[in-house]
Amino acid sequence: PAMDPRAVAEASAELERVVAEIGGSNASLDIVVMARYLYRPLWAWVADAVAPGGFVIVHTFTWACKAWGKPKREKFLLRDGELAAAFAGWEIWDDSAVAISDGRPLSSFVARKPSSSPS
Repeated sequence: PAMDPRAVAEASAELERVVAEIGGSNASLDIVVMARYLYRPLWAWVADAVAPGGFVIVHTFTWACKAWGKPKREKFLLRDGELAAAFAGWEIWDDSAVAISDGRPLSSFVARKPSSSPS
């Protein structure tokens, strides 16, 4: 079944509300995990919110999923190198794809924010 655009919009609005409640740009998180949810507007907040030495982990469907037919909307598909570019300057520990049980490729991205300089 197709996703209801209203449900997606409501979920995105709720996510933005939660982000603001966590502390907006004042957050200091050790790890952020994003799984099977690609919402590019959140990336800048994540980059700011993760504390120095903290991690971001992302598992989401890649562009190659188009061959399987779903997800098929481009805004829900990750392009090669897109996360590495979004988190440029971070230590990239993994930027690969793994096949899930039905064969569709899922990104495996792990990056560590550089530690702050010693004072």
